[in-house]
Amino acid sequence: MAQRTKTIFNDGGIGDAILVSAIAENCGLCVASTKYNALLEHNPNIVLNDTPAHAVFNSRDVHDALLQRGVAPFYAHYWDLECKNGFYHWRYPETHMIAKLCARAEVYGDIKIYPKIYLSDQEIEENRPVNDKYIVMQSYGAVWKTAGYETWSVVSKVLSKNYTIVQIGAESDPLLPNTKNCLHVGLRETAAIIKNSSAFLGVIGGLMHMARAVGTRSVISFSDSEPEFFSGYIANEHALSQERCDLCRSNKVNMFNGDTCPNKYICGKSISPEVILSSFYRLEKRLSSPLEYDVINNTAEKKDAIHQMMLYRKTQRRPVLDGFSKVFA
Repeated sequence: MAQRTKTIFNDGGIGDAILVSAIAENCGLCVASTKYNALLEHNPNIVLNDTPAHAVFNSRDVHDALLQRGVAPFYAHYWDLECKNGFYHWRYPETHMIAKLCARAEVYGDIKIYPKIYLSDQEIEENRPVNDKYIVMQSYGAVWKTAGYETWSVVSKVLSKNYTIVQIGAESDPLLPNTKNCLHVGLRETAAIIKNSSAFLGVIGGLMHMARAVGTRSVISFSDSEPEFFSGYIANEHALSQERCDLCRSNKVNMFNGDTCPNKYICGKSISPEVILSSFYRLEKRLSSPLEYDVINNTAEKKDAIHQMMLYRKTQRRPVLDGFSKVFA
């Protein structure tokens, strides 16, 4: 039988779309469809497709028809799935999300832990918001992922004494003091702004993956809601929570399942300006060094692949939480 074309689907956020590039970095040429295909443009390992994930994974007939046509569709995600009381719940795996993503796409072996965005020379040259060297900062993220605005305000005031600071993010994000506002630019323009910067300071999420994908070191504030081994990069410095209850790490609570924190998100709120600044000063000493990356062997994931596939297929026939029915293969 001829080898099927590996086709990767994802309908998650900005970070999820960027992470699809990590699969391509490890497996070579594939087809990909995400909500943010612009971030995968110019990637020599990716052929873009506009078919939405729900059109494939909400229909068993469509899914099976693709298989018959020689297309192997995979839904790119990085969770383990378990059934509790008839409902399916996400669980953090015990490995990096990129190693898990690749396993979900049946890419096994020594996995390079980084995504990659390919920018043109013109994009890079046209997106230098200031003439001098600068750093970029983000002021906002999901409440369970980040230190608060007040913390980032202190950080921007301190660092602006020695650095020009450019702020990126969503247009609705609160403005930090002493920063140049670049909240209005598009995704690829934001990626180029980060690439031209000396460093990025921000939170767990899409911009963290974007910075790594363009080769810029970062300081990332890590609450305890998402383990740093799961989504962090060794090229970065992590400003870790000072209050750790381990509810999320132990999968007793998972914000992605719609849970509410019983401890009022203290893990994020406890990340102080001093912790972030100390992390940045450590990062400064590494800025001139080539970026490091992990290599993780995910071959052991094969043993769980069939079990997880059967769980996903059962989500088509059993009660599921909102949004989970699309993931069955």
